Amino acid sequence: MEALGQYASSDDEASPSPSSPRSADAQALALPVVNSAPFVGATDPNAAATATAFLTAASQSKLAVNLPVESTLAPFVGPQSSDAHGLALTDPRRAGSGKETVTGVVEHAEMEDFSFEAQYHTFNQTHTGLGSNSRPRRPSGAPPAPPALPGASAESGNTLVSAGDENVFTRRNAKKRKNQMISKERAAAEDFGLVEQDGIWAPYQEKQKALTDAELGTLSEQQKALRDAHQEAKKRKAEARDEVDEEMDFDRMVEKKTAHLLPARLKAGQTAMEATSAFLGSQEYDYQGRAWVEPARSLKPDDGDHQVFLPKRCVHKWTGHTKGVQAIELFPRYGHLLLSGSMDHTVRIWDVYKERECQRVYEGHSGAVRGINFSNDGKQFLSCSFDRFIQLWDTETGQSVHSFTNRRVPYCVKFYPLDNTSFVVGDSNNMVVQFDCRSGEIVQEYNHHLQAVNSVTFVDDNKRFVSTSDDKKLLVWEWGIPVPIKYISEPSMHSMPAVALHPSGGFFAGQSLNNQIDVYTARDKFKLCRKKVFKGHASAGYACQLGFSPNGQYLLSGDGEGKLVFWDWKSTKMLKKLRAHDRGPTMGAIWHPLEPSKVVSCGWDGLIKYWD
Repeated sequence: MEALGQYASSDDEASPSPSSPRSADAQALALPVVNSAPFVGATDPNAAATATAFLTAASQSKLAVNLPVESTLAPFVGPQSSDAHGLALTDPRRAGSGKETVTGVVEHAEMEDFSFEAQYHTFNQTHTGLGSNSRPRRPSGAPPAPPALPGASAESGNTLVSAGDENVFTRRNAKKRKNQMISKERAAAEDFGLVEQDGIWAPYQEKQKALTDAELGTLSEQQKALRDAHQEAKKRKAEARDEVDEEMDFDRMVEKKTAHLLPARLKAGQTAMEATSAFLGSQEYDYQGRAWVEPARSLKPDDGDHQVFLPKRCVHKWTGHTKGVQAIELFPRYGHLLLSGSMDHTVRIWDVYKERECQRVYEGHSGAVRGINFSNDGKQFLSCSFDRFIQLWDTETGQSVHSFTNRRVPYCVKFYPLDNTSFVVGDSNNMVVQFDCRSGEIVQEYNHHLQAVNSVTFVDDNKRFVSTSDDKKLLVWEWGIPVPIKYISEPSMHSMPAVALHPSGGFFAGQSLNNQIDVYTARDKFKLCRKKVFKGHASAGYACQLGFSPNGQYLLSGDGEGKLVFWDWKSTKMLKKLRAHDRGPTMGAIWHPLEPSKVVSCGWDGLIKYWD
């Protein structure tokens, strides 16, 4: 009972009374609480280390622990978050497994090339891929999708493609097999006959041949006439082909080594193009009935023995040619008209004194015009072109009087000064060919050069002529005799593509391609004047035309740099050099026969300039 009396009531425990008989003894007898039992952990340290390794394995570059299959194949459980930070919080194994970007997390993955290409092409074609279960979105306002093909399901375009299921390659193969099956079914439906009769091993059966009217002998008169005409035309064509083949074979043999440097050869039976002309002047006849080619009454020709002066500036430009101008020539004795041949396949005549406009255009060549030459009276002129034809023109009417060709490329053409019924041509066949203007046939051939003939110049009162060639030789011929009387060829000589006769007739100058002009005597001996050499211009590679003043005091020439150069004939000193033409060489330069200081030049810039 005494022990029970020691326990106090609930009120007493809440507020102990200090007057309790055992309170002081209880405080004095209190002992410290000591737990002598050993500490035992609640978890296994090995399991904790393994769990920690599992959590950090996703962020490590090397795998340090063997993950159980259950953990690698276990589904991700928990709330789905759209941002990378939320995914990392919900699944600690994903923390640090990829690079966080604005649009999500970029994770490293290993995939075979075949699987990647299949997914890539599938997505580009159908806009679906692995893990995409929704239809591709169509932009607002887009036209409706095309209807499905027969035999194809409506959802074929949005079929889910997985790594082990159907992909673009299997669908392509399935479509191919389907087409093959349809082809086989169609072939099986056709009737090819019996194998015994129509097979590849069936016996041959000759078909009945239908006989023609000619075989039956039932031709009408009209059919017989048509048959005879056809056979006759076929025979004539075969004969013409055999004849033309011989001519073309000869052309091929002649130009065997130089064909790559020449224009195309003439075809079988080819003729010159149809010549046309157009008058561009104000009137063809004046009030007295005089033609436009007639010189003015105020022009009085002389022998050229008048004082001359060097020109200073350009006073007029003739424009009209669309390409470079290769050659120019003034009307004989008067110089009131200017003839020009151009690379635009045309020849033009210009007025020099009055309006200075183009008077007439002559079109009769299909290639660039290489050379031109007036007759003695100026009523006719010749033009040669790279189309291998020479045209004889009527100056006044513009009609083509005759066309000539020897199937070679003509490089120069000259009338015989004493008789306008003959002219000579220097061609690519290493010959000087003499034509008759009336019959159009070849009268004589001067054949002694080894390469193409570039120029022909009549000397010694027009009894002889001098020819120059690419073979660096200079030959002197008697008119009408095909044997050279003088043969000039020295090791130091160069080709001279342009030659001009001095007004006195005692000398001629040649444009040498070593940038100098050589002078030869034009009488009996035809010697080189070694002390009379003109230098200072650059003419190498160009056939720049030479010219003399009417009294022979000055020599002028163009050069390859577009300049116009003047020399003194006696001292060979260069007096003046003018900038004449741009974008090409100065090809032509001639002095007016009546005007004391008028010079005409032409160049590959398409301009003709008048200097004074």
